Amino acid sequence: MSGNLSSGKCIPFDRPLLDSFSVSAHHRQVSDIIPVIWKVPSPLWLKVNTDGSVIGNHAACGGLFRDHLGSLLGAFTCNLDIDSVFNLEVMGFIIALEFAALNGWTHL
Repeated sequence: MSGNLSSGKCIPFDRPLLDSFSVSAHHRQVSDIIPVIWKVPSPLWLKVNTDGSVIGNHAACGGLFRDHLGSLLGAFTCNLDIDSVFNLEVMGFIIALEFAALNGWTHL
């Protein structure tokens, strides 16, 4: 989020957090699809990609861990009772850190 210059989409549940930082909520429509290409991490490092989503009354987050060869080392998914995409994204990041710690992975 880039302060009041942000053009990200917000939902009503994000408003208290945005208000605490004096950031206005902005709404936009997606006009173009931008392809995203996954890049491998440097040798000895792992990369984790996380995401969170809310659809209706269903909310979940998940993540994938890969090494410098692109090999899948681990993954997680979690259904949560959270109604904000922002909070789900943060929880996905926290759960990824816990998952990495449980597996002894320190180079993320």
